[in-house]
Amino acid sequence: MIESIINIDDFFKKYTKKILETAKSETEYIHIKRKIDHSYRVANLSVRIGKSLNLNEHDISLIKTMSLIHDIGRFTQFIKYKTYDDLLSENHALLSAKIIEKENILSNYNEEEQKLILKAVSLHNKKDLPDNLNEKEFIFSTILRDADKIDFFKSMVDIIPNIPTKEQAIFYSNKENKEVISDDVYNLIIQRKTVDNNLLKTVLDKKVRALGFITSDINHKESLKIIYENDYIDKIYKLMPQNIQTNTIYSMTKKYVKDKIN
Repeated sequence: MIESIINIDDFFKKYTKKILETAKSETEYIHIKRKIDHSYRVANLSVRIGKSLNLNEHDISLIKTMSLIHDIGRFTQFIKYKTYDDLLSENHALLSAKIIEKENILSNYNEEEQKLILKAVSLHNKKDLPDNLNEKEFIFSTILRDADKIDFFKSMVDIIPNIPTKEQAIFYSNKENKEVISDDVYNLIIQRKTVDNNLLKTVLDKKVRALGFITSDINHKESLKIIYENDYIDKIYKLMPQNIQTNTIYSMTKKYVKDKIN
């Protein structure tokens, strides 16, 4: 199994190197590179979360593989459509699963392991998980979803502010740059329900939805500890206008995390 992980690492490094070499502009280079970096960080986060659940070494190795390749469809998506917005292109999770199968990336794993990884990858961007997952499918899927969202927070506060302003709009899916929260978005967050992509109308919608994820779709205590350690709630809040709505969401989120990790 260790050999399989080395092969996956080697494959991903070579695959993304070739993709990066095809970049035809600064924009393509910046956004392909940040997705490569994202994949490595998600893999590290997933391993930490998995270890906190006392998973065995074999499962940890599967989780690392799953997380490293979970967004492999993003590269094809951006090159083809020049966006990471699934609503304007195609479902990147399903595209990732198709590429994993087409490239036979998981050939060193047995059929059951391949199905487990493909399921978690194909579900990682779903608004909600289906009710019919078995225990292992649920654990793998929620670990990946948590790690993916945690790194989204990091990107929002540490990565995106440091790239050229004209490129930041791609991260925010070219939403209206208005300091307004849509009513549907606000109401769902207050109810601790997940906000679907198609409800996002403004940049502020996307920012507050990040806080909404913490109370609606972070599944593991270790994930909340990582969020707390990195002060992501305050850092995201500082990117917003301070008003009654944002303060209500911020206060609710802060209390939720403190209650859960104490």
